[in-house]
Amino acid sequence: MKFQKLEQNTFALIFDKGDEFISVLTSFAKEKDLGGSHFTAIGAFRTVMLGYFDRDKKHRLEGRRTAGPRACRSRQIRRDGSRRPHS
Repeated sequence: MKFQKLEQNTFALIFDKGDEFISVLTSFAKEKDLGGSHFTAIGAFRTVMLGYFDRDKKHRLEGRRTAGPRACRSRQIRRDGSRRPHS
């Protein structure tokens, strides 16, 4: 992963082929001490794990999918001392 600082608290991250998105993003946030932040992403994933909560069934559903180009927006939160993406 490469990054470029664009403004005071704005970075552009370029992930390498094969990078695990969540772990690299979380490591970057920890290294730069980014607590509450948000991100916008455009790119493609070889495979993704998608999950959602079915309120009627009160059950979390997950599935691994192949994925082409995607765009997403999310935020990075700190919970119990650890950082994690949250939509």
